[in-house]
Amino acid sequence: MDRIECACDDCKSCCENTPGWFAPGEAEEAAALKGLTLQEFFARFLTMDYWCNSADGDIYTLRPAHLGEEPGQIADWNPLLARGTCVFLTEDRLCSIHAAKPLECAATLGCGSERNMREDIARLWDTDAGKAESSALKHTCGNEKREPDLLDLLTIAGFRIR
Repeated sequence: MDRIECACDDCKSCCENTPGWFAPGEAEEAAALKGLTLQEFFARFLTMDYWCNSADGDIYTLRPAHLGEEPGQIADWNPLLARGTCVFLTEDRLCSIHAAKPLECAATLGCGSERNMREDIARLWDTDAGKAESSALKHTCGNEKREPDLLDLLTIAGFRIR
């Protein structure tokens, strides 16, 4: 896929709402840019996300953590928490890992795309190499994937629980 260079407000708004997913092997490049090992980079800056539409179970992926989100964890399933500003977005609204930014960020434009690449990137992680990389990092997570319970679903639906 071609990597796209753009810094318009629409593209930057993607960084402020839904940080893109890395393809397998890309996080190592970003870690090297910061002078860190992949494990250190994951613990300080990344979140493990997942794609639930696999016949073989969940496919785990990597993405930048949101500001205020605990890095080095498995993302919360809660759709209310699915949006947030990328930890690599600077105060000037520029990407601090631009040279090694995630594939989803590099190949899509907020100004010209529907950012409909998640399934394609999940399929890249659903390979032996992708599974090995995500499995190695998953073991370092301080949490497990949590399924929603009834109280969670009612809260998201707007019900107030006393």
